[in-house]
Parts: sequence; C-alpha cells; structure tokens
Amino acid sequence: HKTGWFCDQRDNRLRIGQLARGRNVLDLFCNTGGFALQAAKHGARKVRAVDLDEKAVARAQRAAERNQLAVECVHADAFDVLREVSRAAEHERPDLVICDPHKFIPSRALLESGRHKYLDLFALGLSATRPGGLLALFSCSGSLELEGFLGLIFAASRRADRSLRLLSILEAGPDHPQRPDWPRSRYLKGALLALDRA
Repeated sequence: HKTGWFCDQRDNRLRIGQLARGRNVLDLFCNTGGFALQAAKHGARKVRAVDLDEKAVARAQRAAERNQLAVECVHADAFDVLREVSRAAEHERPDLVICDPHKFIPSRALLESGRHKYLDLFALGLSATRPGGLLALFSCSGSLELEGFLGLIFAASRRADRSLRLLSILEAGPDHPQRPDWPRSRYLKGALLALDRA
C-alpha cells in the first residue's frame, strides 16, 4: 500500500482534475483521493475512487464529505475492478481513468516482475477506458526509466489492441528537483493518453 499524501502529484492532480468536467472518472490506487477529489471539484459527472487499503478509502471518503464532493469510495483491488469494468458495455465504461499505483519495482532485483505488473495494469487500464477517453498512467519506481515506462505503455496498447496518442509526459512538481547525475531522482513518471474512438 501507499503510505500517505504525496505532494509530488499536486500539479498532476490539478491538471487531470481540470480535464474531468462532464466525464465519468475512475481513480485507481486512490489513497486519500487526490485525483478523485480534484475531478469532482472540477465538475466530473461521476467519480469512483478505488483502493485496497481500507484506512485510505475511509480517509478519502471523509475528505470528500468535508469538501461536499460526490465521490464513491470503494475498497477493492484495482486489477479486479479493471477486469470488471473492461467487460462492461462501452458506453458504461469511464472516459477518464487514472492508474497511480504503489511502487511495483522497489529494487533492481524485482525489475522484471515489476515490469510484468505494470504491463498487466496498463493493458487492463486501456481495455477499461471508453474509446475516445483519456487515461493517465503513472509509475513511482525509480528503477524504471522513462523510456522503459513508455515502452510498457505501447506494449500494453498492442496487447489490449487499443490505438492511442501520447498527449503529455507528466512528472513530479518543481519542488521535487531532479539531478541530472542521478536518474532515479526522476522517479515519478506519468503519461496522459488519448484513446482513439475506433
């Protein structure tokens, strides 16, 4: 599980929240609901926030209530939710999906197993997103470099047989400086993707 509020995602939460107006939003690995709350605040039509940590889900629910925001907070495994949503009719699928998982690659020794987890997650995320929708994918694994992260996304698009466009690379806010001599300081990587309609 994640362990708290992650300020490095502050700018990304705001940006993606601004894209949520009128959309059906699914926020996976939501922790305390950062992306979900911003989506609801910016006029999303429906917001569902999912996490496997019961305490995190309860905190997200309290945050939504305190801010008078309509967010459905769900205690569930993100992979199971994505499999379920992928089987739904296209018009019932969310048109904005956020996948911001915990670190799947905590060390170099787990690089390959972590890569497989990201590939599975990204393929499921693509399958669960409505054609024409948006998908925001993230990795906070310092051992996975940006090129490898993007490679996994495009491998996932082939697995899911979904055509997509990369709209933007997302990263930590400017108060999380990156050192050019230490690639792992660029640990947070994200991609904002648009799925083609056909």
